[in-house]
Amino acid sequence: MRLGRPLAAASVMAAAIGASLAASPALADGTIKFADDQQNIVNPSDTAFSVAGTGCTGKEAAVGIALYAPDGTMSTVVSTKPTAEGNWSTTLNIPELVKSTGVEAKTDGTADGWSIGAGCVTYGGQQQGQDQKAIAFDDTDVDGTFEINTDPNGTQTFTVDATGFSPNEEVTVSLVGKDDPSITYNIGKVTADATGKVHGTLPAPTGVADGQYLLTLEGARYGEAATSKRVITVKNGAFDLGEAADNGIGGNGNGNATGAPTTPSNSAKAPANTGATQAASTSNKPLAKTGANGLLFGGIAAALVAIGGGVLIVRRRKA
Repeated sequence: MRLGRPLAAASVMAAAIGASLAASPALADGTIKFADDQQNIVNPSDTAFSVAGTGCTGKEAAVGIALYAPDGTMSTVVSTKPTAEGNWSTTLNIPELVKSTGVEAKTDGTADGWSIGAGCVTYGGQQQGQDQKAIAFDDTDVDGTFEINTDPNGTQTFTVDATGFSPNEEVTVSLVGKDDPSITYNIGKVTADATGKVHGTLPAPTGVADGQYLLTLEGARYGEAATSKRVITVKNGAFDLGEAADNGIGGNGNGNATGAPTTPSNSAKAPANTGATQAASTSNKPLAKTGANGLLFGGIAAALVAIGGGVLIVRRRKA
């Protein structure tokens, strides 16, 4: 069964800094804010990472965007001019910004706590607000397979094999309703090894209502997830890999797993692929708020004034 990274942009993110990234809201002051669908899983080699937002208006308004390392060190500032409506967007060269902090951007979860900040400044260096969003660095895609096995007694198990998680990350395996994601049955948890690989065999859950489901894997670090590309049909407590036509995702598994207890060691297995881009988790867990906010606006505002302040000062003197 091919697994696929979910494409829904439900805001990702979970977990605590350290063992996981603790959940708490991003900082905000004023009307400027990042777009609701702003990506916050970042590949450290991305030279054109897109950022966008709203809420920066005023005479000669400018937006400054910077990265903040876990220790609060601010990167160089990238500036952009908003539209008359206050909308703004630009791209960031992540390797250059990270380098300017002097702090390594680790992807293994051992040094989480980075954030991205944006500040709005208007004529004369007037500070109009700020926003901050936690980010996590990751350069892997989850890829894997799963099997449904049935022994001669009719007992069924799920076996999952996947790569692309963070080292030693706890991964939750669940069944989610195909048409109603609020219907969820926990299958169990497995732990990634030091290379981010996951392998485990778990008993099929009991008490699952008849219907169609997708199998999901979700990591505890920030909610990175993978979803099966084939539908699992449950009828009278037996799990069967149904046809892929209805789910619109596809998949090339042989699809012959069945809950029939008369078939010993009956299993279905197919490769999995989550797709190319880092996508939001369906967990709706926010990334951790960092401690950089005390320096956030002052640093960005000062940098913006340094970039464009000469013009502002001259104009004010002429006035």
